[in-house]
Amino acid sequence: FPTSGGTGSTPANVFVRPHDFELSTHANGRPSFGAIVNRINAAGPQVKMILKSDFGEQVDVEISQDRFKELSIEVGSRVFVSPKEIKIFINDYSI
Repeated sequence: FPTSGGTGSTPANVFVRPHDFELSTHANGRPSFGAIVNRINAAGPQVKMILKSDFGEQVDVEISQDRFKELSIEVGSRVFVSPKEIKIFINDYSI
């Protein structure tokens, strides 16, 4: 997930749970990145999707059935992805 504002060079991993993403069909002013919907599994109360982000990474997303119907997205749709909660893990290799 692209970040900005940092000046350090410490490697880090960013983790966002699939249900901690918000999807939109247009940029809404919130920090987001673009992606294409590659797969949709709409069985059950949560719709599970696999997206390919503009920076080439696979992103797993889960949204409610109501939100899925509201967005009217399908495989191949372009979406904008905003994380609601981010966890950052600093890769500290010092001993």
